[in-house]
Amino acid sequence: MNRTLTAVLASFALLASPAMAGETLREQSERELDAGGIASLAVENPRGTVRVSEGPAGRIRVTALKIVRAEDGETAREFARETRVSLSTEGGRCKITVRYPQRRQLRVGLWQMMSSGFSFPGVEVRLAILAPRGLSLGLRSTSGDLITDEIEGRQELDTTSGEIVVSGAGGRVRASTTSGDVRVSALGATRLRSVSGNVFAESVGGPLDAHTTSGELVVRVAQDSLALGTVSGDIRVDRAPRGIVATTTSGHSDTRAARCA
Repeated sequence: MNRTLTAVLASFALLASPAMAGETLREQSERELDAGGIASLAVENPRGTVRVSEGPAGRIRVTALKIVRAEDGETAREFARETRVSLSTEGGRCKITVRYPQRRQLRVGLWQMMSSGFSFPGVEVRLAILAPRGLSLGLRSTSGDLITDEIEGRQELDTTSGEIVVSGAGGRVRASTTSGDVRVSALGATRLRSVSGNVFAESVGGPLDAHTTSGELVVRVAQDSLALGTVSGDIRVDRAPRGIVATTTSGHSDTRAARCA
């Protein structure tokens, strides 16, 4: 039976840190729900780190840390109120979404802008999630980092300028970033993409398909076949016993303990 639950995480801690350049507000909230009947977890957070780790079976726990920086406390509190974290479940899928304040007009004086400590208001939400090991994950961000640890289900991670770190993955992994680095250790088939960032495959048990444009591509330990490609970056493979196909335009390729496919 489908069920829908939408809840804004309730704040239970609010700290204000005055500084010469303005105000910093930190607001932390937490929510826990029954994971029975939930097969996948989707998270959308345009800014701020998303970290998903193995948690107790049958439970999902979400901790959100909201950080707001502004010139004065009133502006910081207003931005904090307009930043919302929602959680919903439907059809076996749990979805967590962070919505930030929309574009707005700010009245800023000339002398204020010229002051050495002036900065425009900013807000980010950092999510720390504990989830059952077997859940499938779908994480999306624009400028935030995506981090997972000891998750067995399929993982799909996409960010634009953030970094991606996947440790101890048990299933298939697909990770893509534009300017950030990617670092993965996984047992299953893995597909990695980066434009200007570096790609590091620390340990991969299944077939690996990894490509980057200008970043370095490094494979430490691989148990299956490799398909690697870069335009101007270097490729280094330490171990690939099941064969390798590697292409680079202007970079260098260094393979050890590997045979060409």
